[in-house]
Amino acid sequence: MIFTFIIISVHITQPVINLWRFSVSITTISGKGKKGI
Repeated sequence: MIFTFIIISVHITQPVINLWRFSVSITTISGKGKKGI
């Protein structure tokens, strides 16, 4: 039961982490673009 919960948690958090990293990289790129202008 605990093991199943861990697997479910990983499957839920992984996309969230990926989305967070993606938004952070987008923000960084946008920030550099604004500074360049």
